[in-house]
Amino acid sequence: SVPVAVVLGDIGHGKTTLIDTLGGSAHAETEEGGITQKMRAQTLLLPRDPDALNNPSPPSPHTVDTSPSAAMKAGLRRPARLEASPGGGPGEQSERGNEKRREIESFRLTLLDTPGHEAFDTLRGHATSVADLAIVVVALDRCEAGTVAEALIQAEKFGVEVLFVLSKADIPFGNAELARAVLRRECQRLLDSGLLKTDFSSKAAEALEISCKTGKNLSELVRRIYSLTVSFPSLPVRPVENPCTTPGRASEFAHVSRRVDCLQGVDGRASGKPRGVGIVLDVHRDHLRGHHLTVLMRHGL
Repeated sequence: SVPVAVVLGDIGHGKTTLIDTLGGSAHAETEEGGITQKMRAQTLLLPRDPDALNNPSPPSPHTVDTSPSAAMKAGLRRPARLEASPGGGPGEQSERGNEKRREIESFRLTLLDTPGHEAFDTLRGHATSVADLAIVVVALDRCEAGTVAEALIQAEKFGVEVLFVLSKADIPFGNAELARAVLRRECQRLLDSGLLKTDFSSKAAEALEISCKTGKNLSELVRRIYSLTVSFPSLPVRPVENPCTTPGRASEFAHVSRRVDCLQGVDGRASGKPRGVGIVLDVHRDHLRGHHLTVLMRHGL
């Protein structure tokens, strides 16, 4: 199963920009109003050790390194486009070997981008409930706790691991120690007030400062994410219950008309278990495509 990380934080703290930098996309530039107003899911192939993949061997003058680590080190929003060697020469063969090596030494991660406006608290809670890791982003130019309290309460409720990230480390006069102190104070306040039973102060003290503009500490962020996900005993952390039922129980719903019968014995022909189980994260309507669903597949397919 692919680990799922939800990115949480207030408006303008750089959540979408962080996902764009890691995945080579450009969603932040096309957001209506300049803020995220819906949930977005993206599965990335990230290197386990970004520094080890920066110089693939053997090098070829006909190819360009398109690994996420190279884009992070160079501070690129989009990875460089691959230029294939003409005629399938040694450059193409070398690139195939490098791609195979990246596949072996990489891991997959699904990132959930969430809106930061206070009106979308239910949507953020839904995203946290299906995630395995919560990445809480706080910008250094504000040093505000913002939605940190909400994120920590929901993470504790659903048993999700927490990772603090301090974004916009490239800005002048940014004070990382002040931001960590603000986070520690907020964690202590929630603990003293009884809203939390878990003390997240130690995690707040280890908050990693990053910059999507310069690429600072993005490789370290990927390493921390990988070290946390591999430590999970099993994935997903909160598995989806088996949707199948007995033929006797399913017969009670035989009168319900449906396009596809996924339950056993509903139609008397024992259609078997469903091929996959997914969770609907978000639904919105597009004037061209109609209703658009964002579904997170957790089992099968």
